[in-house]
Amino acid sequence: MLDCYRVALEATKDLLDERFARAVELIAGLDSILIVTGLGKSGLVAQKVAATMSSTGTQAVFVHPVEALHGDLGVVRPGSALLALSKSGGNEETIAFARQFKVVTGGQVVSLTEPDSKLAAIADIALEIPALPEIDRRVRSRPWPFAMCWRSSCSRPRA
Repeated sequence: MLDCYRVALEATKDLLDERFARAVELIAGLDSILIVTGLGKSGLVAQKVAATMSSTGTQAVFVHPVEALHGDLGVVRPGSALLALSKSGGNEETIAFARQFKVVTGGQVVSLTEPDSKLAAIADIALEIPALPEIDRRVRSRPWPFAMCWRSSCSRPRA
C-alpha cells in the first residue's frame, strides 16, 4: 500500500507546473470567497479542502453541486472562484455547476481531475491528477481488510 502512495506522490510531483502556480495565485489573490465542490468521494475531499483553506485564512466554503443546481447559490457572488474536484471529470452535476458558476459570477473555474476530462475542458485552469488505479483495486488480490470496501453502492458480489 505504501508503494502505491509513493508512486502517486511521484506522479503528482511531475504535474506541479505553471497551471498549478496560476491556480495558487488566483486563490491567494481572491477578494471574495473560494467555492469548493465535488460529488461522492471527491465531495468529501472538497469538504476537507474548504475546511483547511478556511482554517488557514482563505475564505472558502463547500457547496454540493446538486444542491447548487437546485438554487442553493446564496454564498456564490461575483469575484468568487470555483475549485471543482472530480476524479474522472465526467459527472454531469459538477460540470453543470461549473458552467452555471461561470454564468452567474463570471468567476474562474479551477478543475482538479484526470487529464482530458469534460470538466477540464470548461475550466479556466485545468489541474491534472495522475491517472492511477484506485488503491483498493491494487490490493484486492491480497488479504487486506480495505479490499472488501467496494467503491460503488452495488450490493452484488464481485468476482
